[in-house]
Amino acid sequence: GSAKWVLLDFQGTTARSLEYGTEVRRKAFPSPLEVKDTADGVTVTTGPLKFTVSKKRFGLFESVWLGNDRLTPTDRPSAFYLTGPDGAAYSSLAPPDEVVVERNDPMRVVIRASGEHHAADGRKLFAYTVRFHAYAGKPFVRLQHTFGNNSGASEFTTIRSLTLRLPLAGSGRQTPRHLRQRTDENPRLPDWV
Repeated sequence: GSAKWVLLDFQGTTARSLEYGTEVRRKAFPSPLEVKDTADGVTVTTGPLKFTVSKKRFGLFESVWLGNDRLTPTDRPSAFYLTGPDGAAYSSLAPPDEVVVERNDPMRVVIRASGEHHAADGRKLFAYTVRFHAYAGKPFVRLQHTFGNNSGASEFTTIRSLTLRLPLAGSGRQTPRHLRQRTDENPRLPDWV
C-alpha cells in the first residue's frame, strides 16, 4: 500500500521511527492527560497544568492552575471584549453556543468553544471559535482564535477594537502583567509567571 498524507503527533527530541501496515497496532502508554466533561464545563489536566472552560459563560478560561498555584482570579473573569463601529461594547461572557471535546488521546486534547459576542442589550456582533490544545505533561495551552464576521450587513465590518483581558492572580505586584506568544514554535508563559 501507499500513504498520501501522514500526521505525526509526538513529543520529545529523540529519534523516532515510523511503522505502518495492517499488522501494526498502537502501543498503549501511561498519560497524565485527564478530561472531565460535565454540564458546567470541560476540565483538562495535563500533569502540571489544570484548566476549565465553562459552558455557562465564555471567559476563555474559567480557571487555570499550575501545580498548586491558581493563575486566574475568581472575581475577575477573562474574556474577549469587542467595541463595535458605533462604540457599543460586546463581550464573550454570554453562554457559548457549544463547548466540545474534539480530540482526546494520550498525547493531546483539543477543546472547541464557539459562540458570539453579546452587548448588554442583547445585540450580537462577530462569532468566535477558540480551540484549546493541551499536551500531556506540558505546562502550557496553545490557543487558536478564529474571529468571524457574521453581521450579514456587508462582507466587511469595521470594529474599533478587539481585546483579550486575562487577569492573573497571585503575583502581589502592582504593575500590569501580560502574556505574550513569542512564536508558534515556542509558546510558553513568560519567565516572571
